[in-house]
Amino acid sequence: MKLSEMSNSKEQRQRNQQAQNEDIAKKYDELKNHSSYELMNMLEKEVQSQKQKGVFDYDGLLSSIEKMKDYLPPATYQNMVEVIKNLK
Repeated sequence: MKLSEMSNSKEQRQRNQQAQNEDIAKKYDELKNHSSYELMNMLEKEVQSQKQKGVFDYDGLLSSIEKMKDYLPPATYQNMVEVIKNLK
């Protein structure tokens, strides 16, 4: 890889990271005013849809929860893990 390609690659990664952060912020804004009951129903519908399409990724979902662990109260984290286990 040429030095000029490395610079472009770094810039591309930064743009991708920025786009991902914007997507997360947008999704947060969409979901922040829902009750836990509504969020649970949305999660269940999404899981069922993914299972029907054959694209449900239990390990990926669990991994995502693990990444959020430091930002969640312990009880919420445990609750999320249990919910995901029950949806498997």
